[in-house]
Amino acid sequence: MTYHLKKILLCFALLSFSSLSFANCTTSEIKSLRADALKQSNSKNYKGAEETLSTYYENQCSYYQMTKEADPLLNQGLWLINDLMYYRKKLNDSLGCLALSDDVYAQWMVSDSSRHNPKAEKALQTNKTQCESTLNSQYKAPEKCPIAGYENMFAVPSSWSKDNDVFFEVACLTFVENSKNKIGSDRDGPQRRSEGMNSVPKLQVLYVDDVVRDGDGYDERGEYKWKNIYQLDTLYFTDHDNKLWETDYCYNFKLRFGEEAGKLLLNGSSSACIGGSGAYINRIIAKLNFPLSAEIIESYSHTYK
Repeated sequence: MTYHLKKILLCFALLSFSSLSFANCTTSEIKSLRADALKQSNSKNYKGAEETLSTYYENQCSYYQMTKEADPLLNQGLWLINDLMYYRKKLNDSLGCLALSDDVYAQWMVSDSSRHNPKAEKALQTNKTQCESTLNSQYKAPEKCPIAGYENMFAVPSSWSKDNDVFFEVACLTFVENSKNKIGSDRDGPQRRSEGMNSVPKLQVLYVDDVVRDGDGYDERGEYKWKNIYQLDTLYFTDHDNKLWETDYCYNFKLRFGEEAGKLLLNGSSSACIGGSGAYINRIIAKLNFPLSAEIIESYSHTYK
């Protein structure tokens, strides 16, 4: 079952059984758990504080459930979410922090900031901004590829080659949007013929395939001048089990390059390739295993439409 499908089924489950779940949100328990987490935080046990609130939030009282209660309980819940964002920020879990922000501000048919207490709203916005800033400081905006004819791609940071020699050979890359599997989406039995690779999300990579002498001249150090011969290649996204990433959804991403060699942040959205009105916020951290693949390290998806 794909991650997207799990999210959809979870939404339906919340809607179907909401009357049973809302009773699990209580102001007294929220206050008690926040106090317990604060004690752990004061002892620098941010992991314990995060787990205390995360367990309650994910298993008992989500933002969706909070919104079905009166404003006083909702706003107590917002303070719990704010604390949880803070602890995730301290644990350098920027994706987890922003996932909570999406719960509050981008939840389909639920989000309504007009109900928020001004102080809670300001605190939430502060944590959201700080988590975004941290993520952007760790993953820099790309620069245009300097190779003539490939200006639509992005230059790989020169610092990467200092950590891994293989990145001396990688000049530029870009994300390639995937598209609908025209045959497989209508198939109701085993695959019997080629269906193409267009439905698999991928990166296009410009690398140095060969080097040749650049005339008979020498450089300023008295060494031969060399010229790079570039070639395009494709790296497909894989999961932790080395399986191709899901193909049911079509993705649109903006790339950012990590400080660590080979790490990428893909920030964007997706929707079902075969139709439907659902839309998702996606944030993904991937690691380039050039020349083989791009492995998904962290993946986050949030339904917002």
